[in-house]
Amino acid sequence: MISVDLKDDRSEIVHYDFDEYPIYIRKSMLSSYHNFEAPPHWHDDIELITVLQGKMEYNVNGEIVTIQQDEGIFINSR
Repeated sequence: MISVDLKDDRSEIVHYDFDEYPIYIRKSMLSSYHNFEAPPHWHDDIELITVLQGKMEYNVNGEIVTIQQDEGIFINSR
């Protein structure tokens, strides 16, 4: 199972890949998350998600966006 580390204000504690360059890259499956979902959270970083197979629903400020295979979504900071 994948977990998301959160602070009290629901901001994510991002564990960057490199100390000197704030980037975090991960390839994972929704089935790796409890109930196929990550907890609601935010972060100061931008986020780019692409769906390699199947589809997923992504909640952006209360709006549910369905992302199909070979599509992606760019999430601005905060």
